[in-house]
Amino acid sequence: MNRRYVSLFIAACLGLTFFLGCIIRTVPLSSLEATSVLDPDSARYLRQSKIILDQGHLPEIDSFRLYPIGKDSATQLSFYPYILALLYKSFSFLFRGITLETIATFSPLFFFSLSLIIFYLLIRRLLGWPTALLATNLCTVVPPTLGRSVVGYADRDAFCLFLVFGSYYLYIRAHQSNQFRNRLSLALLSGVVMMLLTLTWQGVGLFIAIIVLLNFIIFLFSNERLANFHLYFIWFIPVAIGLLGFKPTYHDLAQPHAMLAVCLPCGFAVLVMLSKIISKFPSFSRLCTLGGKIPLGFALTAVTVGLGCFVMLLSNDISELIGRVWANFFSPFGSGRLMASVEELQKRGAMGWSVWPGYFLFFIAAGVLILVKKMATAAGLNVWASLIFFEVLLAGTILTRFASMETSSYESPLMIFLYTSSLIIFAIGMVAVYLWSYHKQRRGALSDNPHVGNVFLLVSFCVLLFITRGAVRFEFFFAPVAMALGCYALVRGLGALGVPNWGIGGILPSLLAFEFYAIGQHLPWPRLPESYYSSSAVTLYALIIAIGISAFVIRRAFGNLFQTQMPRFGALVVLIFLLMFLGGTAPFLWLGGYADLSYAEAAEVRPVITQPMSRALKWLEHNTPQSSVIAAWWDYGSFINLLGHRATIIDEEQLDYWIHLMARDVLFAETDWQALQFLKAHGATHLLITGRDLQNFREISNLVLDKDLDRFGFLTLYSTDREIIQSQGGGTIFKYSDKAENFIDEDVIVNGKAYPAGELKINDIYLKLDGPNGDSAKALGVLIEIETEHVTIRLRPETFYFKERMYQQSGEDILPCTLLVSSHADNPLDWQILCLSPKVRNSLMVRLYLLNQESKYFRSVYPPEIRSPHDDLNRVDFSVRIWEIHYPDNFPADPEYLRTDFPDAELRRLWRETPTR
Repeated sequence: MNRRYVSLFIAACLGLTFFLGCIIRTVPLSSLEATSVLDPDSARYLRQSKIILDQGHLPEIDSFRLYPIGKDSATQLSFYPYILALLYKSFSFLFRGITLETIATFSPLFFFSLSLIIFYLLIRRLLGWPTALLATNLCTVVPPTLGRSVVGYADRDAFCLFLVFGSYYLYIRAHQSNQFRNRLSLALLSGVVMMLLTLTWQGVGLFIAIIVLLNFIIFLFSNERLANFHLYFIWFIPVAIGLLGFKPTYHDLAQPHAMLAVCLPCGFAVLVMLSKIISKFPSFSRLCTLGGKIPLGFALTAVTVGLGCFVMLLSNDISELIGRVWANFFSPFGSGRLMASVEELQKRGAMGWSVWPGYFLFFIAAGVLILVKKMATAAGLNVWASLIFFEVLLAGTILTRFASMETSSYESPLMIFLYTSSLIIFAIGMVAVYLWSYHKQRRGALSDNPHVGNVFLLVSFCVLLFITRGAVRFEFFFAPVAMALGCYALVRGLGALGVPNWGIGGILPSLLAFEFYAIGQHLPWPRLPESYYSSSAVTLYALIIAIGISAFVIRRAFGNLFQTQMPRFGALVVLIFLLMFLGGTAPFLWLGGYADLSYAEAAEVRPVITQPMSRALKWLEHNTPQSSVIAAWWDYGSFINLLGHRATIIDEEQLDYWIHLMARDVLFAETDWQALQFLKAHGATHLLITGRDLQNFREISNLVLDKDLDRFGFLTLYSTDREIIQSQGGGTIFKYSDKAENFIDEDVIVNGKAYPAGELKINDIYLKLDGPNGDSAKALGVLIEIETEHVTIRLRPETFYFKERMYQQSGEDILPCTLLVSSHADNPLDWQILCLSPKVRNSLMVRLYLLNQESKYFRSVYPPEIRSPHDDLNRVDFSVRIWEIHYPDNFPADPEYLRTDFPDAELRRLWRETPTR
C-alpha cells in the first residue's frame, strides 16, 4: 500500500484518538472553578509558579511555612513550577487574558497528549505501527490514565510521563542508530531529559532502574562487546549531575530512593569498568571465571553483591536499613501510618484487577510471554524453562493482590510469603537457566545479544508491575506499557489468523466508532430529545459502522475461505468484538468498556476545594491579619497558602512528627489545655476543621497512637440500611444498620461486667418516635443492639442528641456511648445516626465541630451562624469551621513541640509501620 496513504490513515486515527481523549478529560470543566485543583500538590505547584513569576526563582525560605526549605526537602529546585511559569509566559504572549490558573488547569491534558505522541513513536519503533496505533488508542480511554491527566489535576505526573517516554525513546533510538555521532548525541539528550525528571520528582530512581537493568542484562550476554556501554556512560553523566549537583535530598545514600537512583547506576558503572579492566588480563580473567566455566559478567556481579552485603553487615544500622529497603519494596513510598492514610498509596484489590484490565490481563500476560520466548531464543536460553519461571513471577506478583481481603495498604503474611517466594524462585531459576545455557554452549558468551527493544519492554513491564502492586498511583505509568504488550499479543493473534497489517489498521475505525458511541450515551446532544442519544437508532448506527468495517476486513483477509476455515473466521470475529467491547462499552465489567468507565469516572471528578472551602478561604484572606497562622490538617496546607494567603503549620511536605503532634495533641486532644500547648509553640492564631476530617476520623486516629496504642477510634455512621418496625405501645420504631462490622473501640463496663476493646459488636440502632413524620416527631427512646459471646442484648446510650437537645440517661442497662441523630430531612428513613465512644466524644475535633461545645479558648468565628450539630453529618458535606484561638495570659510556649523528629526511637519505629487494626 502507498506509504502516503498509510501515513494519512495513521494521522487521521491519531487525530480522532486525541479528540476522544480530550472529550473524556474535559468533562470535569463543568464542576471546576478557575483556581480549583484536585489535590494538595497541585495547589503547591501553582503557588510556587506564582512566586517564580513574581520573584524569578523559588526562595529558600517560604513565607507560608514556619520552617525553611531545607536540604532534605523534595521541593528544593523543583522543575515543574518553572515549566508552568514558562507555559504561562508563552501562552500569555499569544493569547491575552489567559491566567496561570488556566494554564495549570489544562497542563495535564497538554502533557498527556504529548506523551501519547512519543509513546506511539516508541512502540512503533519497537513493535510496529499496528500495535502502536491500538495501544495509543487504548491508553487514551483506559481508566488508570485518566485520574492524573484530567483537566484540573495540575500535579506533575503527566509531565513526568512525558519526560519518561521522551528519555526512553531517545535512548532506544541511540541503540538502534548506526552512526556513532548520532548514537552519542541521542544518548546524551536522553540523559538530559532524565536529568529534568530528577529535578521534578523524587521517585525518578524507578525509571533510572529500568535503564540500568536493561544494560545489566545486555552486560550479562555480551562480555566481549563492552564498547556498547559507552551509550550508558554518556546517558548517565547528566543524570548524575542532576542527582548529586542540584538535589541534596539524594546525598543521603541510606535513603531507599537515593540508593535506587544513585547507588544502583553507579554500582553498575563500576561493574562495567571492572569487567573492561579484567578482560585486559587473560590469566586473571580465567581465574575469575573458574577457567571459563562461568561468564565473567556473572562472576563479577556475584563478587560485587557479596562484598556489598559484607560491608553492609559491618554497619551498625544494618537492621534499620534493611527494614526500610524491605518496606519500600512492598510500598514504593515506604510503609507507615501516614502513607497508609493516603488514598493513592493503597494497593489494588480484587475488584480493581477485575475491572481493569479485565479479560485483557490475559492478553497482557500473553504479550509478555511472547517477548520472553523471543528473548530466550535470541540469547540461547532454554525457552520452556524461561517461560515457566516467568509465569511463576507473573502469578506471584498479580494473583497475590487478587485476595478479596487485600484492599488497602495492609499486606497479610500469606500474601507476602507467596509474593517473595515467587520472586526467589524466578531469580534462582533464571540464574540456573543462564548458567546451564552458558555451560552447554561452552564459549565466552551466549549465542547472541538479546534484542534491546524486547529486553527494554520486559524490564519496564516488570519494574512498573512491582511498584503498581505496591500503590495504585503507579497504574498511571504502568497502564501504557501493559496496553502495548496486550495489543502486541492481539496483533500477533490477528496476524496468525491471516489478517495483514492494513486489515488490523482497518479494525481501528470500528473501535473508534464504538468508543465514540460509548461516550455519546453520556452527552446531552443539543436539539435532540434527552432519550434520543441512548436510543436503539444510535446504537444501530454505531454497530453498522463497526460491523461493516470489520466485515470488510474479514472478507479481504479470508477471501472465499469462509466455508473451509470457519474456526479461523469465528476466532477472528470474537477477537474483533472483544476489542470493541474493551475500548468502548460492554455489558459486563470484565469485558472492559474503558471509554464508558473513563467518561463516567471523569464526570464524577470534583475538586477538593468545594464551594464551602472556597468561601472559608476567602473569608480567611479578608478577615484575618496577614500574619495569621492557621492550624489545619496537612492536606489543606497548600490550599490555605494558595487561596487564603495565610501560613500553615503542616502541609504535604511537612515533618512526620509534627503531623503526629497535630493529630494527637490538637484534633484528638482530650483537653483544651493539651491542644493549646502545641498551638502556642507554633504561633497558631486560628484552628480550621472540616467535615472531611470527621469522615477521615479512623485514618487520622492511626496517626495518633503512641507506643501503647492508646487512642485508636472511629466514627460509626448508621445509614446504610433503614426500615420501619411498628411498635405495640404506640409510635413508630425505626431501625438503622450498617453493613460493616462495628465494634466498640475501648474498654467498657456493661451490667457490671468489663469488656475489652473490640469485643462488643454493635449490630443495629433503634429509634422510637411518637409519629412517622420526622419534622414534628419527638423521640420516645433509643436502643443499641450489641452482640457478645453469641448473645444479643439491647441497651440505652448514656447520651444522645436529637433536634438540638441533649438527653442524659442513667441506670444499669446503659452503654457508655453517645448517639447523634442527624435529622437533616423530614423523612426519618433518610436520617443518619452517629455513634461515638467516650474516647471519641472527648476529642477536641468532635467537641468543637460535632457537638458545638463552647470553649473560652476556641471562639467560633466562621461561619458566623452555626446550625445545630446534626446538620453537618451528611456523607458528602465538606463544611468548614474556623475558631480563633485565645491563649491564657502568660501562657508559655514549650520548645519541645518544635522538635523535628520523634524523641523516642520506639515511637518512630511504630510510626513507620503500617497499622493492622
